[in-house]
Amino acid sequence: MNQEEISRLLPEYAPVIDRVLQRAGVFYHYPDCEDYRQDLSLVLLQWMKKSDSLLHFLLEYPEGKIYQRLLWFLLDCRRKESKKIQGQVEIEKLAEYFGDSKSIADEALAQEETFLACWESLTPSQQNQFWILWDKPKEKQCSRSLLSYYRCQLKKKFKNFYPNL
Repeated sequence: MNQEEISRLLPEYAPVIDRVLQRAGVFYHYPDCEDYRQDLSLVLLQWMKKSDSLLHFLLEYPEGKIYQRLLWFLLDCRRKESKKIQGQVEIEKLAEYFGDSKSIADEALAQEETFLACWESLTPSQQNQFWILWDKPKEKQCSRSLLSYYRCQLKKKFKNFYPNL
């Protein structure tokens, strides 16, 4: 689509964006309302630019599909932001409890980096073994001896990164 078609078509979808915001619980008096509106407009603009012509866009993206996809996008954005906020709140609560926020945050970051380095050192089969041990091994119907073998193999790898294990 060319710029002229996009600039003519984009305002026609403003009511759809308003309905998406309302359905997701983002109202005009919320401070993030305009940010979400701009994000949704940008996503819609990207979809328009991907289409070859106005007819292709209208056929590929009927109004119901646009509404649903924009709603999913907005809900994903809000969920990601809430996870970030919850993580920050938990660290702040721990910092208040223990007093020194900088040392706790530094320690948590160091542990995360250590685990990521350890995870990257595992082969794909060892990563699979880890997930079997982590995610309810009884439901996977693994024998006790197999689970014991997995623990021993992974313990050898983890000892390189966690000497007190």
